[in-house]
Amino acid sequence: MKSVNVNASDGGAEAETAALVVEKPKSRQFQAFEGFPAPFGATARDGGVNFAVYSSNAVSATLCLLSLSDLHEKRVIEQISLDPLTNRSGDVWHVFLKGDFEDMLYGYKFDGKFSPEEGHYYDPSQILLDPYAKGVLSREEFGVLGPEGDCWPQMACMVPSANDEIRCWYFLCLENSAVLV
Repeated sequence: MKSVNVNASDGGAEAETAALVVEKPKSRQFQAFEGFPAPFGATARDGGVNFAVYSSNAVSATLCLLSLSDLHEKRVIEQISLDPLTNRSGDVWHVFLKGDFEDMLYGYKFDGKFSPEEGHYYDPSQILLDPYAKGVLSREEFGVLGPEGDCWPQMACMVPSANDEIRCWYFLCLENSAVLV
């Protein structure tokens, strides 16, 4: 959003008014492919990112992509429904995406049986963290519900890039250089 001040004159008196210009979020396009069931989490590879997560009782899974500003503004850029015939191997849901992942975050929505007595709390309206995520960002309001009990995600997982993977491996090697001979 941008704020623009406009000076208006009616022949003698000047009045300053403020106009609000709302910019639409960048439209991002992603190409979706079957993906791989391993490794778990989001992994940069082959010019894209593979997403894989375990859920034995989910009947459907949706990958939600958002930016940091979307996290604060309660907006999802893209929701990719995973097909259980092509994007599921056993109990692992997976998809491979190609596209622009710069500053991108993600989470999942799962649907299934809601039966607390059996330990099943599926709610397809809630975005969940990936337990295998390599990084998580917070909107810095952890534990604070919004108006009327709004539970918009407090955090989201970071989508890695190929450079992140190389950088992490490089620092891991530096930290363990005494072990590597």
